[in-house]
Amino acid sequence: MRLPCYGSSFSLLAQRLITYSLHLRGALMVSEVPHPRLRDKTSLISVAFSTVVDFLAVFTTPYLLNEPYAGLGPKVGFIFAAFAFGGVIWGYFCLPELKGRSLEEVEEIFESKVSSRKMRCMSLCFRIPP
Repeated sequence: MRLPCYGSSFSLLAQRLITYSLHLRGALMVSEVPHPRLRDKTSLISVAFSTVVDFLAVFTTPYLLNEPYAGLGPKVGFIFAAFAFGGVIWGYFCLPELKGRSLEEVEEIFESKVSSRKMRCMSLCFRIPP
């Protein structure tokens, strides 16, 4: 007796979850975190880097999966998991915590050159111009 294959429906579900969660978060971070003068350049670099990485992943995955080449099969997930783990570590140490901050406060924080991990604890003496 042959069991039904749920791989295609799981792939569709995983694609939708990634599209509506991770990709949107990246676009939001690029548009909210940089200094206003650098937003255009940051967005350009981010989109270009994302396009190159997406192309490399899509191009190399069949070669990693199939037998005449690497033949790793489902073990390819470990490769992608290692990259994801590296991204989590980078995000913890390099992405700033901006929850509840206004754009003016964020600009003052960046101008004071505080490290991204210390931004959460920083209290500001924000000056309102007359």
